[in-house]
Amino acid sequence: MNAQVQETISQEQRLAFFKLLQEVANRIHATNNIDEIMLDVSRDICRLCGSVRLTLYTVSESKSSIESKVKIGMNTFKDFKLPITDTSVAGFVALNKRIVNIKDVYNDAELKAISPSLRFEKKVDERTGFRTKEMLVAPIVKEDNGELLGVLQLINNGHDHPFSSLIEEGVRELCKTLAIAFAQRMKAPVVIRTKFDPLVALGFIAKAELVLATRSARRKGVDLEDVLIDEFGVKTEALGYCYFRYFECPYERFQADRTPSKLLANFKREYVEHNEWLVLEDTPETVTVLAVDPENLEASRMVHNLFPKAEVKYLVTTHKEFFETVDQLYGAKKTTPDPAQALLDRVQRIINNAFGNNAPDIQIRVEVPDKPATLKDEDGAPQSIEGQASIHFRVNLS
Repeated sequence: MNAQVQETISQEQRLAFFKLLQEVANRIHATNNIDEIMLDVSRDICRLCGSVRLTLYTVSESKSSIESKVKIGMNTFKDFKLPITDTSVAGFVALNKRIVNIKDVYNDAELKAISPSLRFEKKVDERTGFRTKEMLVAPIVKEDNGELLGVLQLINNGHDHPFSSLIEEGVRELCKTLAIAFAQRMKAPVVIRTKFDPLVALGFIAKAELVLATRSARRKGVDLEDVLIDEFGVKTEALGYCYFRYFECPYERFQADRTPSKLLANFKREYVEHNEWLVLEDTPETVTVLAVDPENLEASRMVHNLFPKAEVKYLVTTHKEFFETVDQLYGAKKTTPDPAQALLDRVQRIINNAFGNNAPDIQIRVEVPDKPATLKDEDGAPQSIEGQASIHFRVNLS
């Protein structure tokens, strides 16, 4: 048993905690399958336990490994597997059916005290920039016969000490609830189909929020990533980490001091922006490609056809950071305000404000038969627009 920090927990705090725990348990029981537990309830579990991230594992059919409900390969749709051995924290917990509460997974002495073979794979942190530290990992087992059904893993509480004894007690009870739910809902896993789904699975946003963000992006005609960042406060690093988990491809942040590859001169800016990939680095043997969707790019064989003798290394990045990199390498674009688009945006805002949340789908079309006249001030900024326009809109109230 790991040493706990000295803490004082009042009876009122315990009652409040276990009341919230019961609410989470009720939500778990209301789900239809294990994947729904992960997608719908994971954020509630993180909030309850004060963890930054959460990973839920289930036991594979062979009973020799545990599978994450998040990770997807570049060209495959397989779950991420860990062997049930004592070489990883989650594997050790699955093997021994024993809860562990770790202060710092980078502390080899602390890991060795749990098991001589235990180690933490730091390469994932190195690729993503996320620093894993505290970890509370518990087995999910059938109460009647002790059969292993899965593993619940909480990551980072931000307090520089192990998860508290109250949280550990709550996790034990939570795993009992999960064991009942797992036993009732053992079905074939549902594949995570988009690169944004891991945001829910990892607890960055709730499933309902992702649905709202998707509607907002469709209604406004903008990229979903922009809505997640601007309206829902999702960090680009979080998106990058999820893309890494989805594509199994290293995430590349925007770097302000990047030197352009010599090969970049062979590609026009319009081509790069349209296809959303560019050559980041090159050597005689290797070409490193930065892409928004490395899976589709790999499937198209486009890069391999252009560089048949080179080994291609893919890096994934966010849509926002990709175009920041394009501006950096090609130079920032000078944009001229589009009067018709300005009018369209204004009408869109007026209609959105009028209908509010009752109109999830709004389509607007502005027809400008004659070129409008733009009146500008002394600095050249547009002051007013004069002309004729026809505005058509359709509002779906369902």
